[in-house]
Amino acid sequence: MKKIALFWANNSNVPPGAIKDIVLTGGNASYFYNDKSDLDLHLIVDKSKISDCPELLDDYLRAQKKLWALEHDVKIYDVPVEVYAEDIDDKTPAGQARYSVKTNKWIQEPNENPNPIITREIKAKVTSIGNFINDLIRDGVKPEILRDYKEKLYDMRSTALRSDNEYSFDALVFKSIRNKGYLSKIDTYIRSNTDEMLSLKKKMSEEFVKQLESL
Repeated sequence: MKKIALFWANNSNVPPGAIKDIVLTGGNASYFYNDKSDLDLHLIVDKSKISDCPELLDDYLRAQKKLWALEHDVKIYDVPVEVYAEDIDDKTPAGQARYSVKTNKWIQEPNENPNPIITREIKAKVTSIGNFINDLIRDGVKPEILRDYKEKLYDMRSTALRSDNEYSFDALVFKSIRNKGYLSKIDTYIRSNTDEMLSLKKKMSEEFVKQLESL
């Protein structure tokens, strides 16, 4: 995980001196894990040592997270690894399980009876997924990319239902994503792109018509 994190940092132009910790969080750091849970690997960085423009930097780091997800398929024992950078001063959900890969120590141990914190955990995960979907749509990616991501979300839900029940963490994350309209947003994007591809918007120019007739 250290190797992966430092590779991501190097490719994202994050200087080593800005990295304060490397943290494992999310489902695989807690009792919410199942065989579809990602390894959420976060670099804890001092953003002031990376750029003097914090607002632009936030957008840049989110773009780097997206590029990683689209261009890489890195796994540890078949478990996908998601990488992101968060500022050392960013607030984290209270009670969120976090393990320092750098020091091999728990920052916040997982709660075996997670009911008091499950809502905050779900909210954090849904926000991350929602931002990712919005970024892909904003950037006008190929419909196939969003179609594949939607299938990944459905696989996550199916696995959760088989392994646990409809009130398990991943099942509740999926339900929240669906209720917030993100799945519908993906469908609308795919449909509009398909319609645009099949439609003829403008009248062909006379020159283009002549070229066709000469064939």
